[in-house]
Amino acid sequence: MSMSGFLSQLFREIIIPLAIVAALICSVIALRWGLEHSIQTFCDDLPQGALMETVIQEAEAEGFTVMRDGAASDRVSILNHQAPFFRLACQCEFSGGRLQTKRLLQAD
Repeated sequence: MSMSGFLSQLFREIIIPLAIVAALICSVIALRWGLEHSIQTFCDDLPQGALMETVIQEAEAEGFTVMRDGAASDRVSILNHQAPFFRLACQCEFSGGRLQTKRLLQAD
């Protein structure tokens, strides 16, 4: 086997499949970062003491999914999207209608 034939076979059988796998891994990482960045920024920017109605309106305006834990609940989960994969939630707890705590959680 000549050197060029060996390099051609090496490229075809090893390097190209490794490049495809690396591209797929990078795509998943980029998708994950893109989905996570928007909800993390939103959650970090919520001011302490914000009104529940204001938080809900801002979340809906940003296109996030808002879930309340019951009609009179003081807990709201704001999801980055509805799909069942790569979901994150900004869980907000309110006291007297004002934001007390917020944290970012995995929602899957």
